Order: sequence, then structure tokens, then C-alpha cells
Amino acid sequence: IHESHPAWFYCLWRLAVPCAGVHVFVRDEKRYAVLFQSVVLPCQYNSVSTQTAVVQWVYKSYCRDRSGGSYDTGMTASYLDCSDNSRTVRTVASISGSSVTLSEYYKNRDISIINKADLRIGEVQWGDSGVYICKVVISDDLEGQNEASVELLVLGKLSELSAWELSLPYAIHLFGCFRNSSSSAVIDVPPNTFLPLAWFKHRARDQNQV
Repeated sequence: IHESHPAWFYCLWRLAVPCAGVHVFVRDEKRYAVLFQSVVLPCQYNSVSTQTAVVQWVYKSYCRDRSGGSYDTGMTASYLDCSDNSRTVRTVASISGSSVTLSEYYKNRDISIINKADLRIGEVQWGDSGVYICKVVISDDLEGQNEASVELLVLGKLSELSAWELSLPYAIHLFGCFRNSSSSAVIDVPPNTFLPLAWFKHRARDQNQV
């Protein structure tokens, strides 16, 4: 190191090097959607490269079925930590420039990649619950963090429930996007749609214990 540059300058330079690589991140690590409604899984990336990026979304099923389980926003390791050989793994879609390609399994589904890298799923199904990985490949930018994941849990639609049957602090925010202040989870809920009563009772109980 040249004498004119102190040791701290070299350390700062070393810390800045990874910033030159591609960086992929998701705004919300967990998202919830009501059955047969649409959902958007957000993904963003930064890169200094001018080359066209290839964005690929990959689906991984949970290690155990969550469709009939608790609606708690906490995901235990048992649902996530298992080898790919013991669960379903498949490519959902990819995009290069403006050309979107769906894998064979999703050919007849209303699925697209929007806003450069966000995955939009129309009419979500029970089998859509799982972990979705957003991966970005740029030919001349292979350093950095090139993938990030978001969990999606599909909930049943129980429109027969009235708002008065729900815990009021949660019910009044159902018209639009509900953000759970105690976690990074986001719930996409269309107007006049109500989530399972058990979910709200569970969240209310957790709040009372704080």
C-alpha cells in the first residue's frame, strides 16, 4: 500500500469492492395471498453492468405441507431446511429483455414477470405455497449476491365472515395491502375479502402477550 494511503483507506476500499457486483433483494420476505386472487412477489436488483440481465424465478415447495396448518407469520426451520431432493423444485418463469418464458408446468397459468423482476401470479392455487427464489444472471457481472427468496402462503377465502367477527385492529385494514408491524410479512387482500378467523385470533393473542 502506498504510504500516502493509511490502513483505514485500504479497509474502506476492500469493503467497497463487493458493491460493484450484482445485488438482488426482495422487499418482503413473506407474503400471503387469498386463494384464486392474484399476488405479486417483488424482486429488485442493482448492477453497474449495461448488459441485459436474465431474471429467473424458481419455486421450491415447503418441506412439509403448510396449507392446513397454523397461519402464524413465523416460519420454522422445519418447513424450510431440507434438501432439494426431498421436495418439489421447478423453474416458474424467466425473462431476458422483454421476452418472458414460462416453464412447461406453468404454460396454462396467468403468470408473468413485471417491473423488470417482479413475479406476478394470477389466481393463486393451493399448490403455489412455498419458497420462490429470484435469481439474476448478468454475463459480465458474476460477483455479489445474485439471488434472494420470498415465501408465499396461500390462504383460504372465507367471505362469509363479517368484520365484526374479526379482531378489529386487523379487520379495519383489510381493504388493500395489510402490513404486519411485527414482521416483514405482507398480505395482499382484495376488497370485501376476509381471512380465516383463526389467523386473526392467533395474531391477537400474540399481541396481548407482548
